Amino acid sequence: MLWACFRFPRLSLEAVRDDEHSRAPEAVIDGPQQRRHIVLANEPARVSGVHRGQAVTAAQALCPTLRTKPRDPGAESQTMQSIAAWAYRFSADVSIASANAIVLEVGASLTLFGGLASLLRRLRSEIAAFGLDYSLAAAATATAAHVLAAQADGIAIPHAGPLASALGAVPLATSGLGDDAIAALRGMGFRTLRDLFRLPRAELARRVGPD
Repeated sequence: MLWACFRFPRLSLEAVRDDEHSRAPEAVIDGPQQRRHIVLANEPARVSGVHRGQAVTAAQALCPTLRTKPRDPGAESQTMQSIAAWAYRFSADVSIASANAIVLEVGASLTLFGGLASLLRRLRSEIAAFGLDYSLAAAATATAAHVLAAQADGIAIPHAGPLASALGAVPLATSGLGDDAIAALRGMGFRTLRDLFRLPRAELARRVGPD
């Protein structure tokens, strides 16, 4: 099997944007009224020091011209459903892997589309119609493709052999593990997935959970 994964790192912003060409500092916010925090900021806002998880009041102190919009999970979900429906043109096995990612099994479609390189070019050509920022990765398992798509655009590792090495270099922060597990593992001195691969699985699961 061979899986492709699209991740849409700016989906929260793109789902509520009014002007895709705006260069004003903008951010999507969420949380209770008295504890609003930044979910995602655009580049002009990040240059001013605005970042994910920051209190809105702190962000506005750093960037007085910051425009904020409440997160719209419904719009995000609708966008992902539309992308998943489109992806069935290329695969009979499509899943929404997370709030901003889909995976599709493309191994069965390689002959139809003229091989992996040709298929990936076709995917890129058609996904452009959605007007979203994305990264695309391909790997021998769905989870690996999902993790690799969070690292960089264009990673393709169709065979299982080199996959462990590539995954080993992935920082824990972008591994897809939960925040609590990452905090616990970093407290133990671990920084990459390679550090975890060396540990006994049963002991690791006992300490930080089965995920």
